[in-house]
Amino acid sequence: MQNDVIDERLLEVSVNIKSWGGVKRDPSKERAIREASGATRQVGHFDTYLVSKDTLAEIKTIDGAWRNRHTALTLPWSDTTRVVTVAGLKLWSSEMRRFAELRNDAVDRFCTNWPALVEQAKVELNGEFNADNYPSVAEVRARFVAETDYFAVRRGKHLGSSQLVNVIGDMVDSRAQEIEDRAKERLSDAVTELVTRIKDKVSHFSERMRAYEEVPNPEFGNKKRAQPTVVKGKFKTNTIDNLRDLVEVLPGLNIYDDPTITEVLADIGNELTGAGTAEQYTQELREDDALRAAVADKADAILDKLAAF
Repeated sequence: MQNDVIDERLLEVSVNIKSWGGVKRDPSKERAIREASGATRQVGHFDTYLVSKDTLAEIKTIDGAWRNRHTALTLPWSDTTRVVTVAGLKLWSSEMRRFAELRNDAVDRFCTNWPALVEQAKVELNGEFNADNYPSVAEVRARFVAETDYFAVRRGKHLGSSQLVNVIGDMVDSRAQEIEDRAKERLSDAVTELVTRIKDKVSHFSERMRAYEEVPNPEFGNKKRAQPTVVKGKFKTNTIDNLRDLVEVLPGLNIYDDPTITEVLADIGNELTGAGTAEQYTQELREDDALRAAVADKADAILDKLAAF
């Protein structure tokens, strides 16, 4: 069954994102610092920020969100790739295209503004400005790289069927078996992460439901604007958003079509995530003690179903 799963349901996927950092290291400043301190070895380095860090903030924010979404839509595999099921590939591809468009637009805005940023640097850096440190706008654009890829999971049997087996047969056979064994380990690791994601999010939800309460405010009457009660154990809208995301994403990562996983995800969607917007349901939970207690019990029952994993 494992071999069938690998061959028929899984694809390796990767995301490679690189950005221009806007920083230039200055060895002459490093030497000056070392000499001024009387040190006999390197004590650090000196970086010049060619443009304000704020100008790159939008791109960095998108890059971080892109990597996080890639991780959320996939399961672990190798040091450089993750896996997605055939059923989950469409959502992964759609989200990767969305982030690619967001990033391209942000890079376009940065590059369009590049001449103005160089002029601004002349003023801000004053005597530290060095025109040689500033590449052309085409060179800057080329340093923002974002690539996604997907391909069939590499298997030991693929190596064993290559022409190499006729040349170094023993070595190929040994390496092929290593790859097969590692694939089985990776498959186990992927399933473990899938279950862990569910447990973590549902456990957090249950904990937040039980911890939330209004209690008397000890500062009421002593401070002018103090309210009669204060809230303990706050929870945010993303507590609901995270559960809804599980219900959307994880069916496509249920590698073995495990019926318990399928049932648990259905239970989360039907019993924990509520109706309306996440903001509306979050407020409903805050205002209804009985509802919070009831959904916390349901969350615990869902966790019990996962006890065998």
